[in-house]
Amino acid sequence: MTHAGRYGRQVRLADVGAAGQARIEATRTGLATHGFARAIEERYLRAAGAQVEDAPAAAAIPDLGLRHDAARDVAAGAYAALLVLRRAVRDEG
Repeated sequence: MTHAGRYGRQVRLADVGAAGQARIEATRTGLATHGFARAIEERYLRAAGAQVEDAPAAAAIPDLGLRHDAARDVAAGAYAALLVLRRAVRDEG
């Protein structure tokens, strides 16, 4: 599938563009979280085009100050995915 197709919205973002999307698609990463947060992290990464490996990666997930477990899990998974995508787009390895 072309960049303009499935990932067209991401490619149109000035901070991503075609080059950033290509780097996202070339990214191979493990997952940094566990439980429901892991499912959210994996879903976001795959939806962005990254390749997710089975091996867990180490990452520091901050305490986001949320009171409910489900909200914390969603936020932790989204935050972990965002860190990976940000590194890929900025070509920080």
